[in-house]
Amino acid sequence: MQGRMLDKYVFGSDAIMLIYDVTNYTSFENLEQWLRASQKVTATMEKPPMYALVANKIDQEHLRTVKSDRHHKFAQASFVKYIQTSEVYFLPDQ
Repeated sequence: MQGRMLDKYVFGSDAIMLIYDVTNYTSFENLEQWLRASQKVTATMEKPPMYALVANKIDQEHLRTVKSDRHHKFAQASFVKYIQTSEVYFLPDQ
């Protein structure tokens, strides 16, 4: 992670959304780095933030490169809430 501003954005927050594009596998692969970096910044907080994993562009099923099972496995392994959405519709998972 190269940004020096992450701590300014996430420290003191109540929630952090990790959003990726289901048609762009690289955006999904980067989630682990974003999660760990934000957890490092928020580790000293008295009340850590809630994390949410958001799969975007789910209406683009024909272009999807990140399958739903990968989404769910990452969320469960990382202990984060998860949803799937698009500009067309919204599907809450949990």
